[in-house]
Amino acid sequence: MLVWLVAVGRIPCDHAVCMYKSHNKDPRKYVHKDFLLSTWFDVYNNFLEPLRGPIFWTKSPYPDILPPDIRFLPGKPKRCRQKEASERREEAKKKAVEKEKAKKRQADGIFKTSRKGAIIHYKICGTSYHNARSCPCIYEMEGGSQPAPTRKKRKTEASSSQPAPSRVEE
Repeated sequence: MLVWLVAVGRIPCDHAVCMYKSHNKDPRKYVHKDFLLSTWFDVYNNFLEPLRGPIFWTKSPYPDILPPDIRFLPGKPKRCRQKEASERREEAKKKAVEKEKAKKRQADGIFKTSRKGAIIHYKICGTSYHNARSCPCIYEMEGGSQPAPTRKKRKTEASSSQPAPSRVEE
């Protein structure tokens, strides 16, 4: 800030002060009046009395100043709407109730069951550790053998600038 004030010319820089002293001139004469102590005292001489509270304030004859209306800016709208404060409080209360219920269930020894470690069974053949896609029993029932598993081919992008890799069979 001081560098800007020196550049604008309100406070003389060090070189100017040295020049004024070499010519036997008072550098304080060349300082802007805003930076004098007398100006500072004049500004802070009038003391503002604080008011005791809004009850004692004088009522204005003008209408109240309200915030500007909400403008919706152009562009993609937000994914979720902005909830009001009352809605947020209601959701917080619901979450707190759910947490209390969960704590009570845990205290009673009731826990949510997890699927971790569960053995899956295919419902048609009744055997475990496989589903409809990999069931060996269906092919036995149909009288055939299980086909070899096939891998899905990757989709190649048509817009690629590189040619598709060619396979060399030996």
